[in-house]
Amino acid sequence: MADNEVLISVVVPIYNTKEYLSECIDSIINQTYRNLEIILVDDGSSDGSESICDDYAQKDRRVKVIHRDNQGLVSARREGARTASSKWVSYVDSDDWIEKNMFEAMASVLDEHENADIIIGGSFHDKINLHFMHRGVLSSGIYEGDAVQDVLPRMIIGNERGDWGIEGSAWGKIYNRNILLPVLDKIDDRITYGEDDALVYGMLPRCNSIVVMEDCYYHYRIHSGSMATSYSTETYERLRLLKSYFEREFKEIGIWEQQKAGVHKILFLFLMQTLKAMYDLDMGYQFPFGLVDKECRIVLYGAGVIGKCYYNSLRTAGYSNLVLWTDKNYSALKEQGYPVESPEDIMRVAYDYVVVAIEGKQNYEQIKDELIALGVSEDQILWEAPRLSYV
Repeated sequence: MADNEVLISVVVPIYNTKEYLSECIDSIINQTYRNLEIILVDDGSSDGSESICDDYAQKDRRVKVIHRDNQGLVSARREGARTASSKWVSYVDSDDWIEKNMFEAMASVLDEHENADIIIGGSFHDKINLHFMHRGVLSSGIYEGDAVQDVLPRMIIGNERGDWGIEGSAWGKIYNRNILLPVLDKIDDRITYGEDDALVYGMLPRCNSIVVMEDCYYHYRIHSGSMATSYSTETYERLRLLKSYFEREFKEIGIWEQQKAGVHKILFLFLMQTLKAMYDLDMGYQFPFGLVDKECRIVLYGAGVIGKCYYNSLRTAGYSNLVLWTDKNYSALKEQGYPVESPEDIMRVAYDYVVVAIEGKQNYEQIKDELIALGVSEDQILWEAPRLSYV
């Protein structure tokens, strides 16, 4: 370890994630960058996660463990940041994992831009054998001075299509602790939906230097216990708290009118996902009928939330002839009762177009390359950014 290597404090809030915890911690302690302080905040676990934390503390002197009663993710992140010895704090969720060179890459940014207040990396979203890059549309680069003011109007809604400007996830980033702690102190511990958004979008307006990295290093695991897939009847009160937080904070710094549409987008998305989970509804996305002629033969690629909505739209409208629905995860989807086949089956059917049902142009470009490799003509591959209505 070089004497001039900056120390990075990595905070891992933990609550009953025994199944994934060792993979998460291993991905941190095995980083190519070694000058890390690893703070495991056991937030009242009762499934054995607490013992795993202690085992790692015995094996690696860089690991510190905080055991406490369950107080929630916001409070756990706050306590971890308060405990941190470094000016630089990063978060890793205990059911996720990171590429082995993530902190080496981020530390190299700090070497060149020691005044950076936040460093933002992209992520991969992983579900069984699906694996997609996910990042905001804001171009990679260094934003300082007046350039920061140019970023703020685009930090939530990044373009006219409504894509995210900067991904609102707390993980995959490094924060200046001096700015982070005052922001965390303002976030109500009762906010349990959108707490990542509250942190990231609450901090960005207070930054004087923002660095956006091109590459992705963080793996966000989507599973049945993920916050993104679990909801309760308390959601509406929690979202009210989230809205109140944003309105109060953004009014204080004079950007509420600028950011109001973005906040409404966040709330709308959570409400849509909540209704879908509670009532098993497919809602919110309609097949882009303007892309295709009536009665043409369609292959639908993608069977996530967007793909399921497109599928229902096509079946209900009877506008086009759906000849095949395909997805990389076809085996698991078929077991769940969805009529989804392998992408390789595309070349066994007669079709006019393959319509890709996915969020994000980067993800689409990745899928397009895969389809071309299968033998699909580029001019037969269609995609339009999925649209949601929000006020």
